[in-house]
Amino acid sequence: MGVSGGHCFRPHRRDAAPDSVLARQGHAMHLPPSLSRRARHLIVLLASLALLTACSDTAGHATIDAGAGDISDADDTGAPDDTGAPDDTGAPDDTGDTDIPDADDAGTGDTDIPDAAETCIPLSCADLAAQCGPVDDGCGQTLQCGSCAAYGSDAELTACIEGTCNYVCLASSQPAADGCRDARRLALGSGHTCALNAEGRAYCWGSNPDGRLGDGTTERRLVPVAVQGLESIVLNALYAGSSHTCGLSDAGQVYCWGGNAEGQLGDGTTVDRLVPTPVTGLSEPVLSLAIGARGDHTCAITAGGTPHCWGRNAEGQLGDGTTAHRATPTPMLNVPSGDVVNIAAGTAHTCVVIDDTATTKTLCVGNNSVGQLGDGTQTTRHTLTELSRNVESAGLAAGGLHTCSMDGSGQVICWGHNGSGQLGNRSGSATIDPPTEVTLLAGVEEVRAGENHTCARMDTGGLRCWGSNSEGQTADTEPRTFRPRDVPGHSAGTLVFDTGGYHTCSITSDQILRCWGANAGGQLGIGTTTSTATPMSVTLP
Repeated sequence: MGVSGGHCFRPHRRDAAPDSVLARQGHAMHLPPSLSRRARHLIVLLASLALLTACSDTAGHATIDAGAGDISDADDTGAPDDTGAPDDTGAPDDTGDTDIPDADDAGTGDTDIPDAAETCIPLSCADLAAQCGPVDDGCGQTLQCGSCAAYGSDAELTACIEGTCNYVCLASSQPAADGCRDARRLALGSGHTCALNAEGRAYCWGSNPDGRLGDGTTERRLVPVAVQGLESIVLNALYAGSSHTCGLSDAGQVYCWGGNAEGQLGDGTTVDRLVPTPVTGLSEPVLSLAIGARGDHTCAITAGGTPHCWGRNAEGQLGDGTTAHRATPTPMLNVPSGDVVNIAAGTAHTCVVIDDTATTKTLCVGNNSVGQLGDGTQTTRHTLTELSRNVESAGLAAGGLHTCSMDGSGQVICWGHNGSGQLGNRSGSATIDPPTEVTLLAGVEEVRAGENHTCARMDTGGLRCWGSNSEGQTADTEPRTFRPRDVPGHSAGTLVFDTGGYHTCSITSDQILRCWGANAGGQLGIGTTTSTATPMSVTLP
């Protein structure tokens, strides 16, 4: 800055300590440590303006370079801005730089010092130590700060609180007790469990003989551990099978890890992967995936609307007309015209929902030994076959040997094996066909199916389960239930849930992740291998 006079000083960097700036310029000012950072900035600003008012050049005013480079020739004397001589105060330059930093650059060229009443230096998120936006920058503008800023446009993720583990974005206005309970999505396999946190990072726990936890090892984990190799990838969904896990990124890319004996990872090999590997052979972004909790095949719906499957195909569950395993995504055959709006995978069968504008159709393929395809037979199919009863499906779930669909009114219809009451029709007959409504159940918003149990999230916020309770997976006191029973601990409402082979997990509206059921592999994430019918809270790192 080209000014003269014994009390003029160069503008300081905004990241310099406020209570030391004037001291470095030869002015004694000691601010009490109890003052807030914002108060310190205000005091320094007022003092700076007072000093600048007392300083002037030969034209009677001081000028500041507002550009990113040196002061323009129109404002200087033809000599370099910095001559190597000390500043007028007798103290060295406070930053050692010749240019005002870009953070202070107004980008409009050299201007006069404005009046004090018109001057406002906005504070940054760092200045305010703000991790939960939005906050005021001190000049009437709003800053989006912290990890929640990315979700500012999402009505379900606008609340942000400071927790003991981190700052978290919550899906409700009632904050959790700490920042550790921030799971947003769940995926349950046969002996392992995975969850996504608010930042799209994946954590897994439980059995791990083939790398299905994605932590680079084959060690069993009794508590959640971070999936490795996806630090720069934001996932928005997870899916888990018998021995493998897959994640779907916000860009529509699929990554899979774990067991790969039948090619279920889709990377063109049959080599197990201890960390995520990209699925190859998909030319379009993926909209959704499906993996059976005890299945070894994977299916996807691409942006073009074509269902693709890969992995185990011994029962024709890939729908390509063969029984050959596939190590890369293979299109399903005989898909009717219309939009593929849903896909679900069981242990050895797959179902899709087609919307042709006039109606929706549900079609299934694969193992049909107990009527799980719902076509009125027990004949295994290698290409898609339509249900014997038209179901206006708004949701779909495939279990071990049974299938369930939810219609637009919130009614659930199930078909297939019913030996444990998993069809919810108040009987224990071996098979039910045609598809039949679940009794004493209405107002369902989502349905999931495990190996031989089924659960539904209600429009009231509650969670209800039925079927086998051999490992405590329905959270009931009986070994099996033939009609829906309320799961305790969900009075606050259920945000998301999933069913594994023999266990179940949920995230309630108070942001608590809970799991219950089988735990031989540590899949409940509670630090033990003891199974329990009581929902137990799980904490992510």
